[in-house]
Amino acid sequence: MSGKMIAGAAVATVAGMIPSATQAVPLTLDLRINAASQVGDGAKNIQFPTLNQVITLDLYGIIENGDANRTNDGVQSIEGSLASLGGAVRGNFRSDTGAPATQTNNVSPFKFATAQSGVRSDLDGDGDLDIGSNITTGSFSPDPFWRAVSDSGTSPQLGSGTTGNQEFLLGQILFTVTQETGAATSLNFTPRLRTDGGISGPRIQKFRVDGVDYAVNGIGTGVKGGSTVVTGTIALGDSVVLTLVPEPTSLGILGLGAAALLRRRKA
Repeated sequence: MSGKMIAGAAVATVAGMIPSATQAVPLTLDLRINAASQVGDGAKNIQFPTLNQVITLDLYGIIENGDANRTNDGVQSIEGSLASLGGAVRGNFRSDTGAPATQTNNVSPFKFATAQSGVRSDLDGDGDLDIGSNITTGSFSPDPFWRAVSDSGTSPQLGSGTTGNQEFLLGQILFTVTQETGAATSLNFTPRLRTDGGISGPRIQKFRVDGVDYAVNGIGTGVKGGSTVVTGTIALGDSVVLTLVPEPTSLGILGLGAAALLRRRKA
């Protein structure tokens, strides 16, 4: 999977600094279409979305399991924004309108008291409603970011089993289509990048891999094991894409079908 583009004002700071999910990194954050909302193209694409269609999106955290033991892999907290980018298919993410914060976009076991759905805002100026903020410094009231926090509050939610990578469902967010004309639109999750707050302030993405705790910022830079400096520890999965134009493979299939129909008519 390729890395995503980062929304709005964060583009210049972050784009190109988050690894592709094809690289072996400790944590991959992957936004997918929930199975109940999938229409033909699986977890990443919906063709011909309709007006007022409600699409359920699942955000997963995938821990790279390097020691054949998923019981020492886990996620403690993830924070960020969601936005629809490009194209002219428009829509609104389900979110709060302000204080008090709710947990309508949160799921167990990541619904500790400080978890929240995030506040709606037009992050890219296209007229529809996203979640979160592009701002990387300062304090907020209300806090606009979506946030998942392990039910323990202070330690990761751990996995189970031995083989394969551990996946955690971190949140579930609805997207409602409000305009169905124009080019393809991508739906993206962007980890919050905080550039102030002292040594520990920026490290709001916390997880455990092979028994080692990571505390990093939105581009995966921070520490592991409390002191070892690390970079590039977070990757992003491909965007979810909403399109009104058939993909090339679909066009090819349509062409073959038309050719077959013409042959039958000639016969």
